[in-house]
Amino acid sequence: MSVNIPVSSSDIIVLIVLIAIVAVAIRVFASFWSKPKTKVSQIDLDGTLRAGSKIQLTVDGMQCGMCEMHVKDSIRKAVPKAKNLKASHTTGKARFILPESMTGRELEERLHETIDPNGYRLIGMEAK
Repeated sequence: MSVNIPVSSSDIIVLIVLIAIVAVAIRVFASFWSKPKTKVSQIDLDGTLRAGSKIQLTVDGMQCGMCEMHVKDSIRKAVPKAKNLKASHTTGKARFILPESMTGRELEERLHETIDPNGYRLIGMEAK
């Protein structure tokens, strides 16, 4: 006994889209059990950071591209000559190269003074 079910091209497209959605859902679901990436190194607040150090910040509150611009402007106010300044709302990270030597505590204070009043929160700093 043979059953003839008509299949149109739109049915095939819908099926492909559903398969893609299921694949993404499985990947997201599986990521809950993966080990988190280890941090490179936390900044020693009492230690000195040398000029040229790559600084990565974790900033809470970035939701869009405009938030990225606000955070980058705040970093420029705290560290005027920062180089290669980048921020991403999708990762919640901001990166820059330190132009001059300073202590970790001094850098943290400067960044808190400029980032926090704008509605964002500096929650972590790492040196690479």
